[in-house]
Amino acid sequence: DFNLFLYDEGYTAKECATKHNLLAVINAGMYDGNGINMGYMKQYNVLSNPKLNEDNAILAFNRKSNDVPLIQIIDLKYQSWSELKDKYNSFTQSIRMVDLMGNNLWSKTESMWSVAVVAMDKKNNILFIHCRSPYIMHDFVNILMSSDLNIRNVMYLEGGPEASMYIN
Repeated sequence: DFNLFLYDEGYTAKECATKHNLLAVINAGMYDGNGINMGYMKQYNVLSNPKLNEDNAILAFNRKSNDVPLIQIIDLKYQSWSELKDKYNSFTQSIRMVDLMGNNLWSKTESMWSVAVVAMDKKNNILFIHCRSPYIMHDFVNILMSSDLNIRNVMYLEGGPEASMYIN
């Protein structure tokens, strides 16, 4: 099982991992000023945000059914939310950076920042990626897609100084 929860404000990722005895911590998505995830978010029976927004990627995990991968990034433009929403217990929604066709969907801008993302490769492995160095996001996606990681799709989790990942 993966554990999805809103960690205590004011704690670093490392402090959160230590406090809750977690192996790893990464951002679950972007939050508004009130600490609420900006996209759909559910962990078993706890519904943190019930509304799907216009972002087209949902990380689905803690499956209920063996006919789906253990964890996957659902691309709402190519996959059926109505069919998949009852096959997992946990979800977090955010920005789709790369679609299932391998297209870089991030607009080219000159702004640069660090980033935390989740990606899925062509063998259905999930990759949690944090890049502390600032990049233009369109260029960052191109770097990921041209790597030997065989990435299928990518979902944005957080950017800037808030983007973090810790592995014990």
